[in-house]
This record gives sequence, structure tokens and C-alpha cells, in this order.
Amino acid sequence: ARSDLEEILERERPNLNDKAETIQNECETLVANVQKRIDSVKEQKRKEEDRKHEEVRKRQEQEQRALELLDELKGHIEDVEGRLAKLKEEADNLSKKVGLNTQQAEAKIKAVVEASKEAEALAQSASEFLRNNHAMMKLAPTVKVDGEQGMAKDTRQVLSAFLQRIALCKREAGAAVEKSAKVKFTLLTRAKAQTQVEEIEALFKRYDKDLDGMLSKRELTAFAQSEYKFSIPEATLDLIWEHYTEYSPKFNDTGVPPSGFGLAKCALGVARELQRDVKRRKEAEVRKQRFNEAKAQLLEKIKTVAESITEADQSVSKAEE
Repeated sequence: ARSDLEEILERERPNLNDKAETIQNECETLVANVQKRIDSVKEQKRKEEDRKHEEVRKRQEQEQRALELLDELKGHIEDVEGRLAKLKEEADNLSKKVGLNTQQAEAKIKAVVEASKEAEALAQSASEFLRNNHAMMKLAPTVKVDGEQGMAKDTRQVLSAFLQRIALCKREAGAAVEKSAKVKFTLLTRAKAQTQVEEIEALFKRYDKDLDGMLSKRELTAFAQSEYKFSIPEATLDLIWEHYTEYSPKFNDTGVPPSGFGLAKCALGVARELQRDVKRRKEAEVRKQRFNEAKAQLLEKIKTVAESITEADQSVSKAEE
């Protein structure tokens, strides 16, 4: 357009006389303004395109970050679900455990309780992660969720499903903490019994000097004397040997086996209590006798004092006469 205008001016210059320069200046000004307008329009168009490209880039970055956060949240949830599944299995197995002593049971229980509290804390952490990043994760495009047969789901549906899974994890974690407390009571009760059994077995082995798996009368007598400072009456020994002993063909002897040791201890306890009862009765009789003697002596003293007072009264009466 500029070249066409210059060509027309050059062709018409002879006809313009002294106005040719003015017209040329006006045409150049007009062309310059048009060019400036064109350049301005191009610049605005370029800026608009840059703005759109920047918006697309930012949106893509936000969507990518949202997808990363969704994956991270999914990882948190799966971690909690995995821990809870393992925790349930451990708690169930622990409730069925037998043969643990108190120390072993407390160690097992401590591990389960700590795992329960850790799972509960992780579930709470996942909940806070969802709350803190919910606005950003909503910007994710439609996504596919594993286990959904590859079907695309709206981000809001995905977040809703995650929220439900987190709520379930929190409930199960809380239930696991409560269950671990119940398992603790059951297991410790069972463990205390096991500890007592082990203590009885250790005590039995300590006095089974000949290692024949039985306690002879001599070994049982040594046990009672050492542990209780108690001499077993012959009648009690006969009772034990009649009811709580077994014959060993291997050693050709009769003695108290481990299975009868607890009952033998009970028989010894009864005998000790009977002996203490006899002693208490004797002591009571002695105290009663001493009391009666003291009472008699006191009555005698009272009688003597009373006679002295009577004699004094009589002497006073005679003196007054």
C-alpha cells in the first residue's frame, strides 16, 4: 500500500505544483499512523497469545501437580490400609498365642499397641493431607483409578472415594487400639499362668537332683525344708505318695512327677496350715491359761484388799466408841 501511494504521488506530482510536498507529508504521516496501528494490533495479538499460552502452561502445571498429589494421597491411604491389614492379622494371631511368659507377652503386646497407634496417626495424617491439598487436587483432570477396570472417573468422585477410605481407616485404627487393649488383658492373664508353670518347672528341676524326672521322698523333704522351713509329717508324705506319685519303669522307682508336683505343693500347704493351726490353738490355750491365772491372782489381791479395808473400818468404829 505504501509503494502504491508513492507511485501515485510521483505520477501526479506535476499536477500538484507547490502542494506536492504537503500532500506527500500528509500521506507519509497517514501511512506511519496506519503502520503504528497495525503494529499495535499485532503486539496486542502477540500478548494475548502469550497470555493464553501462559494460562495453558499454568493449568497444565496445576493439573500435573494435582495428579501428583492424588498419587501421593493414594500412597498414604494404601500404606495405612496395608498396615491395618497386617495389624489385624497380628492381633488375631496374638490373641491365639499360647506358651508365652509374661515378659514375652508384654513385648508382643507393646509392639501391637505401638503399631495400632502408628496406624491411627497415619490415618489422621492422610486426612490432614487431603484437607490441606483438597483445593489443588480438585484441579486434576478426569483420572483413572486402579481397581476400577480402567474406567475414568471425575476428580470429585475420586476425592470422595479417598475420603471414605480415610474415614474407614480411622475407624479401623481406633478399633485396633481398643482391640489391642482387650488382647493385652487376655494374653497377660494367659502369660501369667504360663510364667507360673515355668516357675514350677524350674523349681521342680532344681530339686530333682538325680535327674530322673521325679522327686523322691528325700528330694521332696529337701524341697519343703529349703523353701518353707517345714518338716513334712509322715502322714502327709504317705498321702502324697498314695495320690500324687507315679512309677517309673526306667528307674524302677516311685516319685512325684512334674504333673503331680503342683498337687503335692497344695498338700504341703494344707499340712503347713494344719500345723500352724495346731500351733495357734496351743498358743491360744496358753494365753487363756495365763489370763485365767492372772485373773485368779487379781481376784485374790482384790479379796485381800477388801479384807484389809473391813478390818480398818472395824478398828475405826472401836476407836470412836
